[in-house]
Amino acid sequence: MPKTNAERQKLYRSNLSKNKLKIEEVRKKARLRDNTRRKKLDAKSLKYLRLRQKQASKKYREKLKSKHLNNHQPSTYKCRQTLGKAVQRTLQSLPKDANKRHHVVHHIAQLLDVIPKPADTHKREQRSLSNELKKTVIQFYNRDDISYQMPGKRDCITVDNDNGQRITLQKRILLFSIREAHQLFLAENKHANISLSTTSFGELRPIHVLVQSHMSERNCLCSKHENVNLLLKSLSKHINCVDLNSLQAFSSALVCNEQNENYNETICIQVDFSENFHINVQDAIQSSFYSKDSVSLFTCYVWHLNSGQSYVYASDELSHDKYHVGAALNHLFNKLKNQFLNLKQVHVFSDGATQQFKQKFLFRNLCRLSERFKIDLFWHFFATAHGKGVVDGVGGTLKRVIYLAILGGQLCKSAADFVRIGQSKTTAIEIVEIEKYKIDDCKAELENLFQSLKPVPETKKIHSIKALTNNLIEYKYYSNSTNSKKYRFSV
Repeated sequence: MPKTNAERQKLYRSNLSKNKLKIEEVRKKARLRDNTRRKKLDAKSLKYLRLRQKQASKKYREKLKSKHLNNHQPSTYKCRQTLGKAVQRTLQSLPKDANKRHHVVHHIAQLLDVIPKPADTHKREQRSLSNELKKTVIQFYNRDDISYQMPGKRDCITVDNDNGQRITLQKRILLFSIREAHQLFLAENKHANISLSTTSFGELRPIHVLVQSHMSERNCLCSKHENVNLLLKSLSKHINCVDLNSLQAFSSALVCNEQNENYNETICIQVDFSENFHINVQDAIQSSFYSKDSVSLFTCYVWHLNSGQSYVYASDELSHDKYHVGAALNHLFNKLKNQFLNLKQVHVFSDGATQQFKQKFLFRNLCRLSERFKIDLFWHFFATAHGKGVVDGVGGTLKRVIYLAILGGQLCKSAADFVRIGQSKTTAIEIVEIEKYKIDDCKAELENLFQSLKPVPETKKIHSIKALTNNLIEYKYYSNSTNSKKYRFSV
């Protein structure tokens, strides 16, 4: 009986598989033929061909998979004894309870695709927190009574904001544990019926707010101010008053009202000399460690009705004396007078450093500045060891910016370079250079005024000065004192 075409083709392939050289030649011709055929196809036909090949490959893999699952040949173990030992070890690991054993084996069989998995699997419901709640939690973390802001120039972290821009934030340390802070948050917002777990509360902690374990020991605190803080904490437990919730709220209740219409005619300023910035050089030689130049920084912050503004006066002149202060104040008051045309009253706050501020020369210069700019000028001195404020943050921020620029390879040799780099790195702080000739001009102007000045009585006790006329001042022991004294400078 003659063979069919299928039988002849099967015999041909069988004989061909025995001849390796022949089968390799046939495969090579088939590859060339397929490549030629593919090149002649248009885009649509080529796409259809690839789809058919993909479906065929998928069908082939599923066929192999089903063949593997249905293959129960005992070829995985060499003998029945080895298989029996493996089964015995597995049975010993199963739970003792019969129902639990059945449940575990059933689940393992589903994982290994021995039996099909159920079609309707349980899906966990995901509940998302509202954006308003997230914002409230983040604001809670950033409160001064919840976290402490670190003051160092290296105590910062760079993060991406919502717009994808890189910003630098000062590190903060929680004053409580996460659980305690969560309980405080729920207690403050109990009227809002907020449902927030401790885990979610901890996940919302901003990256720049560190946990309590990073807190170092704080000492040398002022007994008077710390006692006020402790009293507020005790009173807030027994008196329901929003002004007693924190030291910040209590202080806000005592200061002037920002909504007052007359406030736009008044400006508050804090000034101080920051520690001199020592100029470093990247990739410096050893001998440069002992011959570093410095830049003097006079920092100011101005509060007005709408917002505030930071100023830093940089100079190569390192003498923090009355003439340096006078040159900086001349520029600052002149700028403020041009910016605020209705300016009538200025309150300046500083520490009580005798070389720089708390001295007869500054008292006399206040009269000149008040007369020159036609403003009521007040100068208030902080209590001893209480001169820290926002100006220290301004100086630290600017030093960090310049320091990172120097590490990046930028060259800073003088105050002019310091100002140039600072202006290119930040717009939040207005940086001005005070050249030496400006200080010399101020010295020439004030030397005649300061000649034969006698000390003001009780200078060490004075904490508030008001310039009345060109040569008359009024001073008080405290800023809010009802008793005052006057002193007239000799002309």
